[in-house]
Amino acid sequence: MLKIGETILQKRKERGITQEELAEFMMVTKASVSKWETGQSYPDILLLPKLATFFNISVDELIGYDPDLSSSQIQKFYIDLENRILDAGMDSILKDIKIKIKQYYSCFELLYYMALFILNHCDLATDDVKKEEYLEYANNILKRVCVESKDPLLKDQSLSLRAACLISLGKPEEALTILPSSDMLSISKDCLVASAYLKTKKENEVDKKLQVMIYKNITDLITLLMMKSSLHDDDWVKTSERVEDLIETFNLIEINVSIVLNFYLSLATRYVDDNNLKLAGKYVEKLLNLIVGSKEKSFKIRGDEYFNQIDDWLDENLLLSTNPNRSDDMIVRFYLEAMANNESFKRIISEGKVKFLIDKVKEIYSL
Repeated sequence: MLKIGETILQKRKERGITQEELAEFMMVTKASVSKWETGQSYPDILLLPKLATFFNISVDELIGYDPDLSSSQIQKFYIDLENRILDAGMDSILKDIKIKIKQYYSCFELLYYMALFILNHCDLATDDVKKEEYLEYANNILKRVCVESKDPLLKDQSLSLRAACLISLGKPEEALTILPSSDMLSISKDCLVASAYLKTKKENEVDKKLQVMIYKNITDLITLLMMKSSLHDDDWVKTSERVEDLIETFNLIEINVSIVLNFYLSLATRYVDDNNLKLAGKYVEKLLNLIVGSKEKSFKIRGDEYFNQIDDWLDENLLLSTNPNRSDDMIVRFYLEAMANNESFKRIISEGKVKFLIDKVKEIYSL
């Protein structure tokens, strides 16, 4: 809805002029100005530039149009979608996303986070056809961000997220074509940036930058190691031992519990497939105990005594600050359903301590 009447009234009062004085400048009657301000009529479109110039504002501001949402408005919309998705369903939520994107088609930050939302929640699709439809839509809006946005960081993030969409769509070759090559053995950009900061002698600022870079590279390294462990000819036990060493060394249970939960589920699945139910059960118990403990601490990403300067960076660079991109309930449901829907886990989760822990998780999360 146009807010031009409200704007004219507000700006006229700020200038301290009467309706007659504005009417004289615009070469219209006082009655016309009065009707504009009460919303009974709008100024002729040819008068808008003159009005905007008089009040020293843009035409967009005059008519109350803002092509962009603020980060806080995007955050509020994201959280609202998250709170409604389990009751409303993904189809209904996607309709709301499409309406919002049509309204703010040039707000590239909104487009990026709506694609992120879809990627994080597409598993709620009623079938594979729907899931593919959601991912294709996310891929298309990310493509627009990559092409049209003037923000290099947002373009880079969107490119990575678009590659994730393509991989989920079963198009790994297409994902590789859009991603920059990483085959060259050269000094990484992070190391060059860190080196430049070191030369500034601003130690506190340098330490913050280094902490962020180390944290990002650790999480990337764990992800890569988990991918390596999925190869058929990999000695996945040794690879997993290295992941566990990193988790312990860098206290990842405290600073990023979600990546540890993913690792435990992956490891339990490998041991089940290897028919080693004892070790599979061990990691299922670890996973469930972490979920129980997370009820008080939540699944937030946070710093610790070593990473004592990353919290501000998390607040500045993550839409939901330190909160995960899915609600706590959805995270818990994901892990329980991942085990319940895997026939190989049936013997482990139906008896003994594991069953007790699952019942406890359901009780404390009211599932």
